[in-house]
Amino acid sequence: RMDHDDEDDGRDPVVASIPVKFSQALAKKLYMMQFPMRPKRRPYSDDMRCGAVNIKPGQAKVQMVYEINMLGDNYDVENPAHIESFKLSSTRIRNKANYALGVVSDGALHLNPVTNVLRMKPDLTYLDDAEKKRKAAEDEEKRRMLGLP
Repeated sequence: RMDHDDEDDGRDPVVASIPVKFSQALAKKLYMMQFPMRPKRRPYSDDMRCGAVNIKPGQAKVQMVYEINMLGDNYDVENPAHIESFKLSSTRIRNKANYALGVVSDGALHLNPVTNVLRMKPDLTYLDDAEKKRKAAEDEEKRRMLGLP
C-alpha cells in the first residue's frame, strides 16, 4: 500500500491498488539483454533491421543478426568486404542483483524472476572469415602462378 506523504501534492494520485502474484513459470525463459557497446540514444533498431535471432536455451546463448542498410549514406560501396549483415552474440554474466519482469494482467501485477542476464557484443568472426577468404585466394593465385593443381 502506498501512503500519502507530505511531498505528494495531488498531481500524481494513486489510481488503483492491485494484488501481486509471483511466478517461477517463465524464470528460465526470460532474458535481460545489455548492449554496452551502443549508446542509449542510438539503439540498433534506429538504422538497421534485426533479420534473425538464434537462441540456444540450454546454454542461455543468443545471437542477433542485423541487416545493414546498403542504400544508406554510411554504407561504403567501395569496401571490398561487402558486409551485408553483422551479428551480436551474448555472453552470460553473473547476476549481481535480483531482477523481475512485471506484467499487469487480469487486474493483478504478475512478477517473474529474470535469471538470464546477457551482455550482447559484436561478433567479429566475419573478420576471420574475410581473412580466410583472402588467404585462400592468395594461395590459389600462388598455385596458379607455379602451375600447381
